[in-house]
Amino acid sequence: MASAKKKLMLIGFLMVFILVFLVVYAPFNMINWDKGLFFGYVFTGAGVLLISQFVLRPLLGLQHLKIYSLLLWCLFEVLLVTFGIYLVFSPSFPTLSGKLGEYYLTLTYVALVMPGPYLLFVWYMGLQYKVSSFAAIAVINNDSNSDRRNDELLTLTSEKDKVILAIKYDQLLYIKASGNYLDIFYLKGDKKIKEVVRMSLKNLETRITDASVFRTHRSYMVNKHHISSFKRTRKGYAVSVEHIPDTVLPVSSGYKAHFEKILDLTMPH
Repeated sequence: MASAKKKLMLIGFLMVFILVFLVVYAPFNMINWDKGLFFGYVFTGAGVLLISQFVLRPLLGLQHLKIYSLLLWCLFEVLLVTFGIYLVFSPSFPTLSGKLGEYYLTLTYVALVMPGPYLLFVWYMGLQYKVSSFAAIAVINNDSNSDRRNDELLTLTSEKDKVILAIKYDQLLYIKASGNYLDIFYLKGDKKIKEVVRMSLKNLETRITDASVFRTHRSYMVNKHHISSFKRTRKGYAVSVEHIPDTVLPVSSGYKAHFEKILDLTMPH
C-alpha cells in the first residue's frame, strides 16, 4: 500500500463502493435527503484521503505500514474524513454541544460506511501479495532445471589446500557466519546436514561460482532454489528454507534490492 497506484486504487474503490451503497440502499434515512449531496460527501471524502495518503503519510514517514498500524491509520482516516465532511456540509450551531453532537452524528455515518470497503480492499491487496509470493517461488522452483548446475561442486579447502568439504550447489541450503566460523547447511539425500568450517563469509563468497547462492545479510547466504517462502518485513524480507521450517533467514535493507533482482520480483506495495 505504499505505491501511488495502490493508493489511487484504494481511493477509487472507496468512492465507487460508497457512492453505489448510498444511492442504492440510502441508509440512515438518507432516502429523505438530497441525493445530490451523496456525490458531495463522496468527493469530499476522496479529497481528504488524497491529502492523507499522498501528503500526511510521506510527511510522517509511514509509507510502509504493517497490518496493525494500517488498521490504526484506517481509524485515523475515518476521523479525518468525518472532520472534512463536517466542515463542508454541517450547519452552523451556536453552542459547543450542538457542534459536538453534529460531529458525532457525522462520525457515526462515516464509521458505518467507510471501514468495510477499506478493509476489504486491504485484505484483497494482502491476498494478492501472498499469491504473487507463492507464484514467484513456484516460478523459481520450476525454472531451476534451466540454470542449476547439478554436477558442479563447491569445494572448500584448508590453508594447506586440503579439501575440507565438497558439496553440490543444488544440495546447499544456506550458510550462516558465526564469528570466524561458518555453519553450512546442506542435504545428503533427504537428510539435513550441518557442517562447521573455519572460514569467513567474505572468503567463501569469492569461491562461489553459482549465482543461485547469494548474500542476503552480512551473516547469511542462501540458495534461491531452496527458498520455500518469504514475507516482507520493515527493513527487508524474512525467508524460509526448504527442509528447515523453523529457521527464518533475514534479508537486510542493504541486500533487499539484490534479493528482489535475483528472484526477479516486482512486489506489490
